[in-house]
Amino acid sequence: MNPNLFKNHAFVDRLTKQLERFASSLPASFTDPQVYWELLKTSVQQTAKSFGRRHVQWRAQQLRLLQRKRNRILREHRNHGSHGQ
Repeated sequence: MNPNLFKNHAFVDRLTKQLERFASSLPASFTDPQVYWELLKTSVQQTAKSFGRRHVQWRAQQLRLLQRKRNRILREHRNHGSHGQ
């Protein structure tokens, strides 16, 4: 798992909620620490992978929006610049 995810407040919030759901979903009679640990690791890994995929999609979308904005600014600048020559 990428340790940089822990710098992202949205990830920390999502992981906290997932861990709360995980803890409340286990029966009180559950006592095997090794099985508990494996289930916990799987839950954290799934949460991190899911968040990471969504975050990559979000970043790609933001990049596309910024590139469109940049291209629009360049077109406007090019059009306005050619009028003065």
